[in-house]
Amino acid sequence: MKKPLILLSLLVILLFCGFTNRQNELDFEVKVSQKIVENQIIYSLEVTIISGVQDFTYTLYDKKPWDGGKEISSSDKTTQYYYIFENVKPGKYLVNVKDGRDFYLFKFVDIK
Repeated sequence: MKKPLILLSLLVILLFCGFTNRQNELDFEVKVSQKIVENQIIYSLEVTIISGVQDFTYTLYDKKPWDGGKEISSSDKTTQYYYIFENVKPGKYLVNVKDGRDFYLFKFVDIK
């Protein structure tokens, strides 16, 4: 009788400790890229979805929107797992991705 109870307890612990399917999460990475055009450095932010559910909306803010930050650029809803914010000037930014379940994730980026 103890073995089934112990196994059930272990299963419950594993499920509640985050050992579940990563599809339940939203995650992305941001890469800063640059190119030189007419002797000027042009920066871009390349956002790649690691996990999440379509449709995605990508938004770039100049700082936290809940602290008065302004939206700089935003995509329409898209099924694409990749988005580029182009012609971004050096500075600190907040990238937001919203997925099809209305999960939100914010990440800070500093272009120097």
